[in-house]
Amino acid sequence: MIIMTGTRTLTYSLLLLLVSIAGTVSAQVGGYGIPSTYDVLGEDIQSGDIISFDPAINTYTPSIIPGDENMFGVVDTTPVVVFRSGINRVPIVQAGEVFVNVTTLNGAIAVGDGITTSEISGKGQRSESDGGYILGYALQSFDETQSATTTIASGGGVVAVGSIRVLLDIGPLSNEFNEQTSQSTIFVREGGEVETGLETIFRYITAALFALGTVFVVLKTFGPNIGRGVISVGRNPLAKTSIQAMVVFNVILILSISIVAFIISLLIIFLPI
Repeated sequence: MIIMTGTRTLTYSLLLLLVSIAGTVSAQVGGYGIPSTYDVLGEDIQSGDIISFDPAINTYTPSIIPGDENMFGVVDTTPVVVFRSGINRVPIVQAGEVFVNVTTLNGAIAVGDGITTSEISGKGQRSESDGGYILGYALQSFDETQSATTTIASGGGVVAVGSIRVLLDIGPLSNEFNEQTSQSTIFVREGGEVETGLETIFRYITAALFALGTVFVVLKTFGPNIGRGVISVGRNPLAKTSIQAMVVFNVILILSISIVAFIISLLIIFLPI
């Protein structure tokens, strides 16, 4: 009876801890560009390409229509975390900050310009200031002097191609760029992204304290149960099976929570805080 009561208490504790951890993960990664994977129809798809959903054939393809209202997201082949992975599926980001492949097809891009799709497969361009459907807002400038890569547009002109960081906000162009960038944790100057050493140190310290603190609390809470269980086997051989099951349960519990704490620590380091 005592063993069953202890096991039931541990089960409730596990559920409470997992709910708490799930909430922490959700708060940490929500809205920061955690991609899912999708089957994308097309060849030579690159990280940073813009993807649209084609309702006519019910699939995802690189965007080729300027200002495409069916634009879906951006390919990110090196994400920290991926939801719903699969073989031959492409990770696509729909929120947060991500590098996007852009061109000067509609002129040079300045910080704050809306970025939309273009006639060049998967590549973006500066949107018109009077409205239209956009992918998001440029956090870095881009012009011909910043890229050695070029391509030829349908009109025969040569345009520069490169990659810049974009704050995703898929939808009609609005005037909310300043409000949104004020909530962003990435600070960008005209020359590119700038991140201070203090911010990096803070990330690592926070991640280390969280991981070590979680492991300490888990060991202190559930570790003694393992020792008591080993001792109880010698004192009560008839309950050996039940006691061993409780010991194994505690070990699995400690390992599971420690692994989750380690994953969350990595998210704290690599994702915007």
